[in-house]
Amino acid sequence: MKKFVRRMIATSMIISALNFTPNFDLEEFQIVSSIVNAEEIKTYKGIGDYPLSDDVPPGDIKSKAKLYAQRNAIEQAGIFVSSISIAKDNHLQTDEISVIAGEVLKIIDVKYEIIPLNDESGIAKYRAIITAQIETSSLNEAITKFLNRDYEERSRLIEQNKSLQKTIDEQARRIKELENSVANAKTSQDFANINEEIQAIDKISLAIQKYEEGSKFLNQKQYNEAIKLYTESIQLNPNYAVAYNDRGYSYHELKNYNRAIEDFNKAIELDPNYSYPYNNRGR
Repeated sequence: MKKFVRRMIATSMIISALNFTPNFDLEEFQIVSSIVNAEEIKTYKGIGDYPLSDDVPPGDIKSKAKLYAQRNAIEQAGIFVSSISIAKDNHLQTDEISVIAGEVLKIIDVKYEIIPLNDESGIAKYRAIITAQIETSSLNEAITKFLNRDYEERSRLIEQNKSLQKTIDEQARRIKELENSVANAKTSQDFANINEEIQAIDKISLAIQKYEEGSKFLNQKQYNEAIKLYTESIQLNPNYAVAYNDRGYSYHELKNYNRAIEDFNKAIELDPNYSYPYNNRGR
């Protein structure tokens, strides 16, 4: 009971500090947040599905199902991150919380299942079930690190995360639609159309993986490696606006401004509502 009361008092201190202090005090956040659940470990289970294909090695399919499961767990973990950061006014917003949750979530176990979708055709899917954890101590450190980044870097990380999540959500929707098509398929033409859709989904998913790998290099300021992977991502998905934008950003950091502007223009052409390439082109 005493421990619970101490935790409630500490939480109140954070709320008070964050809601009523005009300027965010990073040092105060570090001291107070360390009081709350200092040794607590939160565990999450994420689930991700991906259709089997004769043209794709099982290992590749597993990795894609795992990616979707990881994003599913990140969404859940965001609630805990929000409870620690108490995002309001000067505090972390939803998109920032998602970035931090992705950085601190550690996968500790992965299991896979094969789930039949149509016995007659043999079409099935892989399901990845991951167990992931967040330690409060590492979360406090990650929040502090994020707040210490400059505005430009924070904005870029947020845009990367938002774009990745948007594409993954769209892929998950397509996979769900595919499952419905499989359930209603009867003719050989139906199954041929389904196989074509599986191949299209796989191409986009591979583009997502290449983009994610490229973003890791970009965040480490290894721009040539990032450009190589973004180019591979674009080859797989020529309509991938965010990959053009981030490749353009990499060219910009290498002072190849003409190539940067070309990529920013292409990103805007593909998605006129995508604000970040306008900002980058202005720079």
